[in-house]
Amino acid sequence: MYAWFVISLILVMAINNQWQRYMIAYAKGFVGEGDKKGDPKYEISAAYPDLNVWYGVLSGLAFTASYSVAGLFAGVISDMVNRKVFIGIVGICWSACTFGTGVINSFPLLFVFRFGLGLFESAFNPCAYSMIADYFHPTYRGTANAILNEGIYLGGALASLTTILIQKLGWRGTYSLIGIIGGGFAVATFLLTKEPKRGKFDKKKEVDPAAPVGPKKGVCEKFGSASKEVWNSPALMLTIGAACGRFWAGYALGFFLPLYYGGVYPNYKEQYTYYNLVIHLVPGMISALAGGVIGDYYEAKGYYMAKAWVCIIGTFLGIPTVMWTCLVQNNFWWSINGLFVEYLVAECWIGPAITILINICSPENKGTIVSVFLFFATVSGTISNALLGFL
Repeated sequence: MYAWFVISLILVMAINNQWQRYMIAYAKGFVGEGDKKGDPKYEISAAYPDLNVWYGVLSGLAFTASYSVAGLFAGVISDMVNRKVFIGIVGICWSACTFGTGVINSFPLLFVFRFGLGLFESAFNPCAYSMIADYFHPTYRGTANAILNEGIYLGGALASLTTILIQKLGWRGTYSLIGIIGGGFAVATFLLTKEPKRGKFDKKKEVDPAAPVGPKKGVCEKFGSASKEVWNSPALMLTIGAACGRFWAGYALGFFLPLYYGGVYPNYKEQYTYYNLVIHLVPGMISALAGGVIGDYYEAKGYYMAKAWVCIIGTFLGIPTVMWTCLVQNNFWWSINGLFVEYLVAECWIGPAITILINICSPENKGTIVSVFLFFATVSGTISNALLGFL
């Protein structure tokens, strides 16, 4: 039972992580009405006019440059240190960056705090997935990872409420409030979580007792070892390559759909806010959880490609549903229902994909290989954001 308590705490951190990452999209998309229109208290674009030009870089490159590169080292470090302490510290730090964004009044510093947000958030996933692997037997690991990935959709749902908070508090007050809440959750996770024994459910390697014990691997040597393991495994290479394609599309949808709906359907801002919340909470969470459960169920019955097929089928179903969402531009409800269906059938992939990585790789490289996965996938998403930002 304690393992499920731990995953609930880590899930809250994942929600906090996602909310703070994506709230820039909703702040940028907020357009005030009446006396709030053009007011820099409520419209971040009025406070920083240059944001209209640099939004693609701020939302993408400023975050992912630090997130992807630092994530590689964070993964190596997570394989060497107390992970629950590491999560607590970086959670406090990324929340401080969000709080600082609401306090400062400098466009260059806005980039600095966005860079810092990516830097500290990068450490979360390697630690979280590695801890879950040591708390849950492989039979239930796909389901546990799917539960953690519910944080993507819960965080996205709460991020969509950013517009409502901005109407009440202004964008600065909203950033400061979310930063304080996130810091509180980070402290709670640090205090209430225990560090699990590493490799608890992994097969133990036979060790020659007469063999000399060498020194522990350093950060660079450990990263080299994990990279070599990825390079020598077609399954790891293909999984990471496929994830790059999903992140390319995912970043485009996550950061630009609020702007798309605000531009194409300006009279449906309130409806979009609430329906987007429902989409993240209902079909998004159902799809993410179902992907993990279905993968575990059929793999236990001997269908060892089950997790891979969940990823493949979900990806192909995402193509027509995204086209439905974006190409219907004369009926808001038809368009938004396309997004509903996309989340229901296509968001099942990431839990099974990461479980494939963790189950294949050697125990000592779990965190590092998750970081390699996220590095290449995030770089792909960054390129997508940068290109769309200048179009």
